[in-house]
Amino acid sequence: MYASIPITETKQILADIMEHNLIDTQIKQELLNWYDVITKQNYFTNNNDIIIQNDGLAMGASSSSITAEMFLQHTEKSHLAHLTQKHKIINYFRYVDNIFLIFDPTTITYKLS
Repeated sequence: MYASIPITETKQILADIMEHNLIDTQIKQELLNWYDVITKQNYFTNNNDIIIQNDGLAMGASSSSITAEMFLQHTEKSHLAHLTQKHKIINYFRYVDNIFLIFDPTTITYKLS
């Protein structure tokens, strides 16, 4: 769910991507300003009530799917290899924000307390 995508961390990921790809400073600043606008205008209506969403990305906004994809790809690249090895994950699939893991349950050790 897009409401669980961290706005501040994702903005830094966007800045890092632009830095890595040598994006012009002025364009980079314009895109970061755009990011601030779309993440602060986080409201929707439900039963004629205006609801302000304080955390995460706006549900239903087309910009949210793009931003969430950027965050999820970064997370996969940063953490998936380590987690796959640590938890003996055989395979991993993701479609948008749905994740499917295949693992060998015989490799799990249970700790009784």
